[in-house]
Amino acid sequence: MVLRDSQLVILWMSGKGYSKDFEIKQHRHDFYQLQYLIAGEENIAINQQPYTLKPNYIALMDSYVYHSYSFNKASKLIDIKFNLSKELRHLLTALFEQPVFVVNDALLRNSFSQLVEQAVSYQTHENPELLIDLDTQVKLLLLQLLHTSSKSTVPNKKESTSVFSEILNGNHFPMLDFF
Repeated sequence: MVLRDSQLVILWMSGKGYSKDFEIKQHRHDFYQLQYLIAGEENIAINQQPYTLKPNYIALMDSYVYHSYSFNKASKLIDIKFNLSKELRHLLTALFEQPVFVVNDALLRNSFSQLVEQAVSYQTHENPELLIDLDTQVKLLLLQLLHTSSKSTVPNKKESTSVFSEILNGNHFPMLDFF
């Protein structure tokens, strides 16, 4: 499936199964690749840095970065190959600095499930509008990954509640004035 004229271009998305000892030799390409391991165990090397992926691990390969992988057990993963506009790539720079991380967040795991369901729906119905949904879902997923992996401080609950209370009390906030 291919989606164009967007900040993100999905080149290929699939659910794949790999047998134990299956190996992909070191290579690189001009697009980005995200692997989300659903079951099994994968050894991956990104820029010759070795990692072992277990279920709910993600590997994110930058474009033109050498990587290889093999499997210690029969494994299943979601594989997404995509391009990004320079603007979106710049926003996601921090994600590529630490290319492997665990998805502990249930909402993020749910995002992968929704993404797979939308991809299957597109394959079944071939509705072009579903491609826009897929594009949006992948962008959201990348931003969620950035958010969960970042070390930025989150406003404390008291601050958030007080701002929300101000809005409920009718106070005007220009950043919300989009009508």
